[in-house]
Amino acid sequence: MSHQEITPFIIDAGVLIYSKSPDKLKALLEDPQCLDWTRSMYFRSVQWPLDFTAVVKKCGSMGGVIHYFDTHLCIFFDLGKITSKRALPDGFSIGELNPQHAQQLIQDKDYRCPELNLLYYRYVLEHYPSAAIFRHGSSTAVAYICYQPEGCLGMGHVEPEHRRKGLFQVACYELLRKLTNMGDKHTWTHVPADNLPSLRAFLGIGGVVIEGYKVEFMDYIPRNWSTEKCISRFHQ
Repeated sequence: MSHQEITPFIIDAGVLIYSKSPDKLKALLEDPQCLDWTRSMYFRSVQWPLDFTAVVKKCGSMGGVIHYFDTHLCIFFDLGKITSKRALPDGFSIGELNPQHAQQLIQDKDYRCPELNLLYYRYVLEHYPSAAIFRHGSSTAVAYICYQPEGCLGMGHVEPEHRRKGLFQVACYELLRKLTNMGDKHTWTHVPADNLPSLRAFLGIGGVVIEGYKVEFMDYIPRNWSTEKCISRFHQ
């Protein structure tokens, strides 16, 4: 991959954690070749509690700042069993997002580093499928969901004035249908445990909660890190 093709993972580097042994995970995190602790890192889908405890302890020992997010449930989709009884209401059409919509996503989702977020959103919208709902005659999406690099649904959003209309479920079903047509057999997503509308939407199209499996998300911001220093990694 050339320098020009590298994109930040939301705020700089993304770290996806999975382990069958917390002790082996601890040893891996201690390996100086494993992670570059001079970079801001977004730890995603860290299993709670044991893996999460190991990651928090290591991040704390490195002296940076840690930002925590809500605990998430994991939802599994067997794409051979998805279904939806929701119809698109009158006055709306379904389509997809394109890289020009990255600026809208910046407004909808605040991850604190808009310059870096913009690069990430543009990359995702150019290289991965999405589904979006539009009012007739408008290019602004009122609801959308995207497929992300780690192989899951994410970045979902519905404009407040268009909630409780079933639009999110329609968009999710459309994206799952696209994945099915691409040959995928299954996928997954995560949702904050207290986000009942999104949870109902996922379950309503055939998603199943993975019982006993919860994940955490967190940012690690090292000392002396800045957006200006980071963005130079991604621009010539």
